[in-house]
Amino acid sequence: MGTIEKRGKHSWRIGTKVMTDKGWKWVRETIKYKPDMSETKQRKEAQKALARLELAVEEGNEKPSHSQHTVRSFSELWLAQHVKPNLQPTTYDTYRHFLNTRILPSLGNIPLKSLTPLRIVEWLNEVRESPRRSTALPEEKLKNPRRPSVEKRLKTSALKDQPLSPRTVRHYYDTLCAILDKAVQWEVINKNPCEKVDRPIVKKASTNCLTEERAIELLRCLRHEENMCYRAAVLLALLCGLRLGEVGALRLTDIDWEHNMIDITRALKYTRSKGSYEGDPKSESSARPNRLVVVARIVRVFPTI
Repeated sequence: MGTIEKRGKHSWRIGTKVMTDKGWKWVRETIKYKPDMSETKQRKEAQKALARLELAVEEGNEKPSHSQHTVRSFSELWLAQHVKPNLQPTTYDTYRHFLNTRILPSLGNIPLKSLTPLRIVEWLNEVRESPRRSTALPEEKLKNPRRPSVEKRLKTSALKDQPLSPRTVRHYYDTLCAILDKAVQWEVINKNPCEKVDRPIVKKASTNCLTEERAIELLRCLRHEENMCYRAAVLLALLCGLRLGEVGALRLTDIDWEHNMIDITRALKYTRSKGSYEGDPKSESSARPNRLVVVARIVRVFPTI
């Protein structure tokens, strides 16, 4: 049977017995709560913690978590020690945005060992109902002013009133799950509570591609563009299936004119802190050679389109 002892003004010790080869032994854990939490509330939370400890012992996890990390403190450790050294700066910025907007404001002060599947479910429902937030920079921080049509669209409240898309909700869930997975790997906690929370369902989005008629219309509109750089960029993106960043990072040395091949090994990327920079393509499969035979033919007949 488990026990709960009040050790200090805001400190409690919970414990339960477990049978070993040498007989019964105690498994104990000390928990500290915020000073503004009432004693009645602290006792209820200690009872919940004891139930989790007893379940962990029953499942064979005798070693309790003594980490004092909260979701906030461990997230910062995860960003500094895992994300920044191993992932792209754009990925770091994305994780930082997810943390600052909806993860840390709701879950940041919860100790990792006290984060339950039910609390994560409640948080996911909060995320689903929360309004959208624009990541656009204010006008005074831009090097070049926005077009009037873009500025008007940003000022409308239509998008702000809409809930987040299911895909965005899943991104928030995946971010929290990745943080807790690393906490388990680093032996900060014993189990990831996200394992008992259903991953948000997302319907597969239909691919939005240009039809042949729209592609021809685009080429006809492009015919009158005086800047050859724009014409070449659109042609490459359209005919070789390149991303905008891949087109922006191309150099003449990437093109093999003799064999009509082009190597995609870089992509132009952007973050607020770093600005524009060249990095690896989006994934390993994105680094690829693309044939330019079709491009050469289109360029020859372009004036007649």
